[in-house]
Amino acid sequence: MTKVRLTQRAYALLSVFIVATLVGIASRDIVLLSIATIFATVLALDLISLRVRIAKMDLSIEPESHVVKLWASEKKSMRVELRSNVPLLDVELESTISSIKSRTASRACTVLELEIEPPYAGRYRLGELLLYIPSRFGTFLYVHRIDLGVEVLVYPRAWLLALVTLTLARTGRYIAGEQEVPSYVRSSTGIYYTSREYVPGDPISRIDWKASTRTLKLVVKEFREEVGGGELLIFDDRCLGPKTCDDIASAALSIALASYLRSIPITLVSLNRRQLLATDSLTALVILAKQVLEMKIVEDLDPYEILPPATRRELATLLEIKVSEPMEIELEKIIPRIASIGTSTRIVTTLIHNVYEVLNLVEQLKMKGLEVSIYVPGKPWIDVRDLENACIAYQTYRLALSKLEALGCRIEVIDRDVLRKQLNYATSLKEFLW
Repeated sequence: MTKVRLTQRAYALLSVFIVATLVGIASRDIVLLSIATIFATVLALDLISLRVRIAKMDLSIEPESHVVKLWASEKKSMRVELRSNVPLLDVELESTISSIKSRTASRACTVLELEIEPPYAGRYRLGELLLYIPSRFGTFLYVHRIDLGVEVLVYPRAWLLALVTLTLARTGRYIAGEQEVPSYVRSSTGIYYTSREYVPGDPISRIDWKASTRTLKLVVKEFREEVGGGELLIFDDRCLGPKTCDDIASAALSIALASYLRSIPITLVSLNRRQLLATDSLTALVILAKQVLEMKIVEDLDPYEILPPATRRELATLLEIKVSEPMEIELEKIIPRIASIGTSTRIVTTLIHNVYEVLNLVEQLKMKGLEVSIYVPGKPWIDVRDLENACIAYQTYRLALSKLEALGCRIEVIDRDVLRKQLNYATSLKEFLW
């Protein structure tokens, strides 16, 4: 797709041409008509010269790869080299997942550094370049659209966490000093965990002023909950699309992995299947990992695609880890048992599918005096393609969160910052274990 645009200079010349022509005709002034003719000739010749320049144009583009693979929440740079025998006034990128980070231009070559950061898992096209080619006198711009021809495959970060946890469960290995996985076991109260640099949105009350004065940077304290006899993890794997599926799967896995590495007993319950899946952290970790790998987070991507052929057999071996058969349960009967041992309860859900069920469960747990934390994806209506249903999902989500807060439930919205930390942690574990 190509087209010619008028520049500001062309509009100025056209304005002079129109005024000179009208005044010249009205006053029968030969000089003004001659000036109008000169301006018209300049515009016509410049347009002809642009057409000739375009006819002789020779463009070549060299991306580093025609297929780019990365994880959701991951950033990746890509170098694109554009060679042209005609001058380029400007280059723009039309893309929903990438932007131009830097640009280096010479007489015959333009080098672009692209930053690719897809928001969610799935298949994407990198986008198109818009090349602005000026005419000789700068009165016209020829806009040439060229497809980069690059496919971007974005895999769910939950798959990476699942593969790492399966390997971890089978080998029992972890990186020394890295027993704390970035996870949603952190909270705004509890025991002190670590300090980090302030980011916009952090509560002012958590700023460590002494450390900030010492480092000359704003530093905030992070806390995590004190865990007593164990944890109950209630997971609902129903989701709306790539974003919500990846968010809840990553959150559930990170909680299970953190409990396993800290030797905290965990009981895993499937809310939508009404099954007691595991009563120890290792079994819960393995079952969750298998369940995540079987989830259709992205319809046209497969977890086996992210591994080389030699490692595929290793993954098949990992999936053969034996676990006990799930037990059909009634949640109402397990709640007294949870209350008797003072278990911390965590519910991971999209929330939109099962508002009444979750509210009823939280109410019963709170009546027993238990602390309940619920983990929900931020903006789950993004996965709803129909506008009307997205509005309904938005209202349902907001009303449900308000009701949960009224019940005294602690709400954790799955945010992008923690998910990126989980991705970095899982990547480091993958490199160590494999």
